[in-house]
Amino acid sequence: MRIFNFNPAHGMSIDQYDSRNFVVAPVLAGVLTGARVHVAYLDPEGLIGRHPAGTDQLFLVVNGNGWVSGSDGHSVAIAAGQAAFWQAGEQHATTTDTGMSAVIIQSNELGQLLDKGGP
Repeated sequence: MRIFNFNPAHGMSIDQYDSRNFVVAPVLAGVLTGARVHVAYLDPEGLIGRHPAGTDQLFLVVNGNGWVSGSDGHSVAIAAGQAAFWQAGEQHATTTDTGMSAVIIQSNELGQLLDKGGP
């Protein structure tokens, strides 16, 4: 498991087209074939039980906080503005005490794109 930051502190300010107070944080660079994108909503005391990732998976927390774990089962705190990456086949789980929302991106090509300029 790898943890990435995509909060505003890791982004860049954009002022083109008269934009202001606007920051973009990079996540992926490249094209994903067969990608799937979901939004996960975990209520307080929510749990995504331990299971193997079917493909490479990027779990971008956009609201709330909780814990994620990879194959070693060790829980790591995660909060809005951070993402966890699991490789295809890696056992993983997610839990929260207070609730959490995340965008989940899945593709067999994610690992390659993260290595080429992602978070």
